[in-house]
Amino acid sequence: MTAVDSPPNGPRSPEQRKREALERLVRDNDVWVATADATGEPCLVPLAFWWDGEAVCLATRDTNPTGRNLCSSGRARLSFGHTRDVVLVHGTARMLTREELPVEVGDAFAAKDG
Repeated sequence: MTAVDSPPNGPRSPEQRKREALERLVRDNDVWVATADATGEPCLVPLAFWWDGEAVCLATRDTNPTGRNLCSSGRARLSFGHTRDVVLVHGTARMLTREELPVEVGDAFAAKDG
């Protein structure tokens, strides 16, 4: 990182980085989602998301590679932000059908994504 890329007052504290990462979860509309199939073949796609303060909700079909990978492994890695200030989130996935999704979650997701 060069002086031009550094914040004016030096590196951010862990508390500031955490606060700014949580702000991104509220503010951003899309996230890079990385998954892999059983053979380790990676899949990286951008998806719209909604964060409820505890969990990140993604919308994808269970028939595309990302959906199949999430169903089979239950694992994902999310990447938010610029490459020089990336936030990585490692997590487990739980698939819900449209019918299983609570109405308020679907409405909040749709309202955020427009």
